[in-house]
Amino acid sequence: MIWGLKLREPYFLLFGAIDGRKGIHQILDAIQKLSSDWGRQLCLVLVGESKIQQQLEARITEITASQPVQIIRNYQFVSEEEVWSYFRMSDVILATYQKHVGMSGILLLAAATQKPVLSTDFGLMGAMVKQHQLGLSIDSTQPEQISEGMMKLIGASRNDFYNPEKMRIWAKQNSAENFAQTIFAGITNND
Repeated sequence: MIWGLKLREPYFLLFGAIDGRKGIHQILDAIQKLSSDWGRQLCLVLVGESKIQQQLEARITEITASQPVQIIRNYQFVSEEEVWSYFRMSDVILATYQKHVGMSGILLLAAATQKPVLSTDFGLMGAMVKQHQLGLSIDSTQPEQISEGMMKLIGASRNDFYNPEKMRIWAKQNSAENFAQTIFAGITNND
């Protein structure tokens, strides 16, 4: 439950600055393309500050008028403790960045909490998702591929799309503790 609301499952989380860079427009287009049967099974949770909140609210009102999807919004900064809570209770993490060549901490949070991602197949993120079996990678610029990915993740065991052991190892390799040990070892070895 979030804010006293019962969430439908599966719960898809889009976390961080909610803007076009993260693919929110393509996600909303994808949801609009789902059949009512698939829409009834979906809860989209948006968590993070947004400079386009008014635009998003207008679009969400339009979508929920014609589609039985549940869309929960929290357009504010959340504490680190709350971040972990959102990730732990989610079923799928959305990492639908648009032509982003780099990496995102979202993938590490998903791996650390053992949650599959629906991610861009582009750049370093796409490579990490494939290499470490973090979830399903798609062309996130295409709403049709996002909706197909959502249906795959709703309709099948999410274990078909990710490897919990590889996720655990990758998250541990990239943990803050491991990073600090590597830095400290580098400093002490140079003395």
